[in-house]
Amino acid sequence: MSADEANKMLWTNFVPPTATDVWYSSAYLGTRIDCQLDLTEFQAWCQRRGWQLTPIAPGKPRALYVDRLGDAVMIESGFEFNAKYGEAGRGDSGVYDSKAGRAYVSYTGR
Repeated sequence: MSADEANKMLWTNFVPPTATDVWYSSAYLGTRIDCQLDLTEFQAWCQRRGWQLTPIAPGKPRALYVDRLGDAVMIESGFEFNAKYGEAGRGDSGVYDSKAGRAYVSYTGR
């Protein structure tokens, strides 16, 4: 779906307007977003939200389970952030796959 369609339904982490092919799953205590997004837009989104990006280290790919696919993907280059806090791990986390141009962001309120 489009960013506009998704943002009308999302509770948290509204996607940038330039996001395309948006997939999401949202419930009371959690939201997962998966979308096509330019790296510059992803970085701006993170900056607006205060998410501090860390590059994915070369030779140390990041495995990520993707709900939309029902399987894991290996992200070899890109960025990640972890803005979770407290013992319960509330907050946001995400990964950007530079090769695929996809952003994967999740929020948990647990």
